[in-house]
Amino acid sequence: MEKYDLLIIGAGPGGYVAALEATKRGMKVLVVDKKEAGGTCVNRGCIPTKALLHASTIYKDVRNSDFMQRKSDLTCRNYINIKRNPS
Repeated sequence: MEKYDLLIIGAGPGGYVAALEATKRGMKVLVVDKKEAGGTCVNRGCIPTKALLHASTIYKDVRNSDFMQRKSDLTCRNYINIKRNPS
């Protein structure tokens, strides 16, 4: 059985930072959590919500742009050609 200098319960933002600080000081650390590392904010809360909001804003901007108005017949093939030859 391995031995540790510090046991951290919870792998959210606080536990993660505590583990990093302890390892910087030479401690052998074990972090346990009943769910995934990162906690609610990283996995289901703030960060995924912000990413979804950002993606929907980009979608709205592209959908309402002059480019889309002029290129209403834009196909996947045309998009790939535009990406390869942007001029």
